[in-house]
Amino acid sequence: MNSSDSKNSVSWRPLKRGGTSWRTHKIKQQAEILKVIPTKSEQLIGWIILLVALAALFGLVPYLFSHEKTTLAIFTLIAAPLFGLMGYAMAKSVKTLTFDLFQGVYFQGKQQDPIEASLNQPPKKPFFRMTEYGDDTDIRQQAHGRLRDIVALQIIEETISNRRHGTHGVGNRNRQFTSYELNLVLQDGKRLNVMDHGSWTKFEEDCEQISQFLQLPIWRADAP
Repeated sequence: MNSSDSKNSVSWRPLKRGGTSWRTHKIKQQAEILKVIPTKSEQLIGWIILLVALAALFGLVPYLFSHEKTTLAIFTLIAAPLFGLMGYAMAKSVKTLTFDLFQGVYFQGKQQDPIEASLNQPPKKPFFRMTEYGDDTDIRQQAHGRLRDIVALQIIEETISNRRHGTHGVGNRNRQFTSYELNLVLQDGKRLNVMDHGSWTKFEEDCEQISQFLQLPIWRADAP
């Protein structure tokens, strides 16, 4: 399959719902290793949600029961663990993506040892899924593989609208921003999300750095 056929056959739907208005990752390159590292804000979001859920479960729930607000207490008792699990899953899903030219591999999180053994293991199903619209073909937890299996870098732009409602319809505002997504495209058509970004200038610099490091083309929907 040639490059043109691959580009036309790969999915161009965003891999991550909702995008982001901030920088989620930064690039660190040393010799033959390039790492796409989550920013501090990206790492903290999940843990903050978990801490708020724990505070509600062990602080707010007893308070509500003691003040005989039983209905609200029961609702919080049910909702808090769910939000806590969501926050924990978000925190654990934030991993560094490493490209290793010397070994000819890429992997998320900590390197498997030995790396060749890990390449033969099937990807794990995610406990909590926040990517793609129910399409399992793009989901890879603890992703790892060979660099030669990557055919291109894919850039997707997504316009996000957040509507804020004012009192009695007064002051309604519709906030829009553009989120930029970078994915790896593999030979089998599967994709792996690398990062999201709210600033095109820095995002473009990061994409060019990864492209030059891997010697891979960049695909955009609006390019021939």
